[in-house]
Amino acid sequence: MQAQAMRMLANIGVFTGSYSACALVTSTLNSYVNSQVTTLERHFGFTSAETGLIMAANDIGYLVLVLFVSYVAAKIHIPRAVGLATVFFGVSAIICALPHFLFGAPSPTGAGDVTARTAKTFSGQICHKDNMTSLGCGLLVEGEDKARAHATTALVIIVLGMVLQGLAKSPRYSFLTTYVDANVDRTKTGFYVGKLWAAPLEDCPRGFLTAFLNGSVKFSLFETVDNTTLHPKHPKWIGAWWLGYITFGCAACVLGIPLFFFPRSLRKGHNPDKEPSNAVVSQKKSFDFVAYFKAGIMLATSCFGTFLGGYLTKRFKMGPMASLKFITVNQFLSAVFTSLQLAFRCDQPYLYNSPGPLAAVDESTIGCNNDCVCDDNDYFPICGDDGRTYFSPCHAGCLGRTDEVYQNCSCISGLTAMAGTCDYSCSMFYPFMIALAGSSVFGTLSVIPKVIIYIRSVEERDKPLALGLATFSASVTAWLLGPILFGKIVDGICIQWENSCRGKGACRLYDNDIFRLRMLGFQTGFRFIGLILLILAIVSAIVTKKFHKQEAKAPEMAMEVTVDFLKSERDEREDEGK
Repeated sequence: MQAQAMRMLANIGVFTGSYSACALVTSTLNSYVNSQVTTLERHFGFTSAETGLIMAANDIGYLVLVLFVSYVAAKIHIPRAVGLATVFFGVSAIICALPHFLFGAPSPTGAGDVTARTAKTFSGQICHKDNMTSLGCGLLVEGEDKARAHATTALVIIVLGMVLQGLAKSPRYSFLTTYVDANVDRTKTGFYVGKLWAAPLEDCPRGFLTAFLNGSVKFSLFETVDNTTLHPKHPKWIGAWWLGYITFGCAACVLGIPLFFFPRSLRKGHNPDKEPSNAVVSQKKSFDFVAYFKAGIMLATSCFGTFLGGYLTKRFKMGPMASLKFITVNQFLSAVFTSLQLAFRCDQPYLYNSPGPLAAVDESTIGCNNDCVCDDNDYFPICGDDGRTYFSPCHAGCLGRTDEVYQNCSCISGLTAMAGTCDYSCSMFYPFMIALAGSSVFGTLSVIPKVIIYIRSVEERDKPLALGLATFSASVTAWLLGPILFGKIVDGICIQWENSCRGKGACRLYDNDIFRLRMLGFQTGFRFIGLILLILAIVSAIVTKKFHKQEAKAPEMAMEVTVDFLKSERDEREDEGK
């Protein structure tokens, strides 16, 4: 009876559901670390280039193993291998959280031998007539050396965890697509692969949503609120970045276990077609409210686009050539919507009494802080009761502080202010989100048609290797180099670095306009380069007639599947009549 129940569960639908549950947690880890860049920089003082290395480490591990596992896919027990990789993925996620338990959080209490300096770090520099900018720096050198050593060790641990995640991720696409394609009719491959691939895409915004929630949780869950006056809007707030790694790591270890019980093949005696085919080369591949809203947009559009792409592939029975044309149209539309994002501009928020290039000046308050000796490198934004954001309490002329309320601020009409920036709105926010949604939908519409091209462009035995080569190429050209390249770009946009006795730390303030032009400009350029390559691929396929035979046979294959389905329906009705 137990064996019969196990056999009933051994079908492609249950397998798809089981792995989708795993993907709902495993794929979150990669997007989760992307969402925690600011928190990691704030906690350990990482530069954007260093956090770029963390994000690229995932693909370093992936590249090491992907070609090998793609080659051996046809020779191993795929469900067990995927289950083992999922459990290993969970363990690697837990490793990323180790720096929290090893080093803890920076103390916001101001305790220690350099109380004045530490209090200044967490509360901002208030107005003093004497020079206080170098207070305790000599005493802090030893402490900062220790903190930097901790940061270096933390960087190594997190990079190691991300490399292990990449190793565990390497079997995913080639193994799963090969397993599904071998156990369903060819016209249904796109539909089931769409279900499997939609789960990881869904988890990109899920990771940002989780980060939003964890970012609102204090760094240490075992500290009482009375121990610190920090809050999520405080400039020195550090969220519980480690909590997501623990949660999803443990979940992955548990959810990977059921995959061990699926058989090597769901079709007894099934021999897949071994029709020769021709190969083709293709290319694969804040503010809290803003993050939350963007995550919701990405969640809806990425899932909708992937499912719709899989449905259209099945509905119109697309062969490799039709899929290639469909991808090219989507690439063009996605590039257009990305270009629109570049056109929607939000003004840089005003920063009053700033010593930098973004300074805003109120003529009625000129000279209000002349009696204050302020450190121009100590960026600690405060929001005055006049609705303006000031560079620091000292630059606002604040003489005192009670908890998080700064008092007697000579540059502020109401004389008081709170830690953190003032609320800011942008009229182009919703048009930008609409353009983002359009780019996401048309981008993810191509996910499943790309898979169809990969697995229909080679012989049966070479399908896993083709998928491995496709993802390998994408990882080398985009996912590996991309984070490092954009990390350097982001560092070049910084206009205010964190002050440190040993030099510059993490970036605290960016030029929004230059950020928009460079980041979205690069994205738009790369999308149009991809469009040109796709057009060249179509021209090459037409000239060489690589897909001519497969396109001609697609309707015949679809008719055979339909006839078999009708026959099975007739047989079932006859059995019921008997």
